[in-house]
Amino acid sequence: MVYKSHFDRLVVKDSNMLQHSFMQPYKGTLGSALEDLQKTLKETNPKSEDYARMILYPPRIIRSCIDHKIAQWEDCRNVDIVKSAINLAIDVYKKPESSSESVDEFRNRVNLANKTYMFNLPILQESDITTWEAMHPKFSRATTNQILQRASAKSILFVALAHGGVAAGLDIFLRYCDLLPSGTKSDFYAVRFSRDKWKDRSMKLDSIEEAYLKNMGENRRIILFDEDISSGTTLNYAQSSLDKIFQNKEIISVVNLIGD
Repeated sequence: MVYKSHFDRLVVKDSNMLQHSFMQPYKGTLGSALEDLQKTLKETNPKSEDYARMILYPPRIIRSCIDHKIAQWEDCRNVDIVKSAINLAIDVYKKPESSSESVDEFRNRVNLANKTYMFNLPILQESDITTWEAMHPKFSRATTNQILQRASAKSILFVALAHGGVAAGLDIFLRYCDLLPSGTKSDFYAVRFSRDKWKDRSMKLDSIEEAYLKNMGENRRIILFDEDISSGTTLNYAQSSLDKIFQNKEIISVVNLIGD
């Protein structure tokens, strides 16, 4: 299946992503985000605002699940729910016409884990114009080409820094996968490391996730992505954390937008 990026569709329809930046701030719950996303996915003639919603809602769902996992380290089921949220996001980005069922599957996954309270978890997303600008497809296409060269068109484990790097990261990951030979399998994961907004002092990974990433990284090139970079401190700290997991493996760090 050829990947058709929502970001490309958004720019084609309106030529300027910035006019949809007003849709970036959000205040709701995991349940309302799922409902809004599913309603959008059922639109038979999507407008530019619908593509913006398809871009924004999946990372919000991942955001909620990651933050909940961090708040409840002791419950190993939360890691599986994060993985399910990532799978949902990939489906929405890759095949939106059939991903309404994926929303139902995610709900069922939460219900089966006896975690229905999660649907009431709050989601708060503030405006971040730099992150929005960094999601422009012209940057993502350039980053995809950079990974293609540096990873030698091999299978990858793509690690996006949450929360800002998830949307563009998903897009780049799927662009890259679309360029690989049929049957080549790569994986995507999101890890929170927000030094400014959450005051995180390290990547928020538990031992289960470290083992999972180490296993997924076998025979794959490791890609570390953040949507923008200023001083480079966050990316350097994140790379040091991954170095401890993937000993003696090269970590390929990439960004979409380099600031002053």
